[in-house]
Amino acid sequence: MTNSVSDILAYYKSFNTTFKVALTKSTTTVEFKNLKERFMTNQMSIMVFVAYNKIVKDVNLEKNEDLLLDMKCSVIEANNNYYGVGLFKPFTVDKLYCVDINSAYLQSLFNLGLIEPITFNFCQSKLKKLDRLKAVGMLARQKHIYTYEKGKLADIDTKTCEYRFIFNAIIQMVNEVMRIAESVCTDYIFYWVDGIYTHNFKDVQRICDVFKQNNFEYKVKELRNFVNSPKYSHLSYCFEELESDGEYHPKKFNIPNFKTMSEINRNSKEVLETN
Repeated sequence: MTNSVSDILAYYKSFNTTFKVALTKSTTTVEFKNLKERFMTNQMSIMVFVAYNKIVKDVNLEKNEDLLLDMKCSVIEANNNYYGVGLFKPFTVDKLYCVDINSAYLQSLFNLGLIEPITFNFCQSKLKKLDRLKAVGMLARQKHIYTYEKGKLADIDTKTCEYRFIFNAIIQMVNEVMRIAESVCTDYIFYWVDGIYTHNFKDVQRICDVFKQNNFEYKVKELRNFVNSPKYSHLSYCFEELESDGEYHPKKFNIPNFKTMSEINRNSKEVLETN
């Protein structure tokens, strides 16, 4: 038997009995009345869990109580946003720039005072980039619980980490900084999470100033062969980026076109309301 979720489910459903399946991004847990089995469906480094426990320990320090209460009452998950779009028209440029925040979500936790310098430095020095993101992302983890009776799905429930509002807060904090950076540009193209793209080098300095003022470290990357191809439902951005191997590699972003998607959503709502 493999550790894929579909294979695990098919195997236990074949017994035609009652059990629960709990799914997270990294594990699948199958629970019977007198037995519980856990399968790793997405391998994560032990350092991710070590870092997460250090983050949670700092978050729960007494000095953070008032800030956490304010955040919990103020942060609305529906306000999360990860991108912005400047130019919609099709165009190509030979050279463009990306100003990218280093460890944006971890830095946000530190800027808010939710983690101590020793924890911040541990995560920066001991974890790879993707593992740092996973450690912080565990604040938002969800567990989906499926109950099967006689092999048939009977109930679905979701349990959310109590710290999810913190993750939502830092998403919104980073996005607000990106929006400020966007506003000071003259030839900004788009931003995606923690990287903002422009083909005007004068914009680069303005963006860097915004990041400095908000205590975010950053790096500037020079890109080439940019092509912007607006579609109806999304905007397609293609370019080449210099990687650590010294070679340029193609990259592509497909970003939702919020103007047409808003129209699609509005039309769909009207159809549902009139039928």
